[in-house]
Amino acid sequence: MWKMNKVWLFTIVPFVIMGIIFIILGFNAEPWELTDDGYPLDTFWSIMGGSFIFFAVAPLMIFVIWNKRKMKKIQNLLAFGLKGKAKILTIGPTGTEINNVPVIKMELEISIPGREKYIATHKELLNPFEYHLYSSGKIIDIIVDRDKPNTLIIVKIPNENDNSQKQNFT
Repeated sequence: MWKMNKVWLFTIVPFVIMGIIFIILGFNAEPWELTDDGYPLDTFWSIMGGSFIFFAVAPLMIFVIWNKRKMKKIQNLLAFGLKGKAKILTIGPTGTEINNVPVIKMELEISIPGREKYIATHKELLNPFEYHLYSSGKIIDIIVDRDKPNTLIIVKIPNENDNSQKQNFT
């Protein structure tokens, strides 16, 4: 499951502390005190403090909600998806890298028991050290979404010494 990185705390906590300090300054400012451009100082400090807190916490909340939805989709797929096998027809880089990890594009011939074979394209982050495990002709275990057959998860990473590659692909 997903864990919060401590870097988030080091970036958010100072802004929240500053926001709280600004709000306290807003409560302590006298009503007749004004900013240089003529606005009430208490309102300025309160809005500034609220903004510091909001803009520090909102991105974290958006990220957490987005990540939980993504994890729920994956768990749903693992629980209710159709298990099958896929034969890698073609594999190649897309030219995109995320954190120096290349995104690869695979064309797969998917075989689900009780359904017709079909071809699907799947993109995935692939560690360069595992690239040799994925080659044309390899058979991989997958789970496919019942409603969207092009949505899939690779369940078992192929192994160099895996003898199951010699089994009949149905």
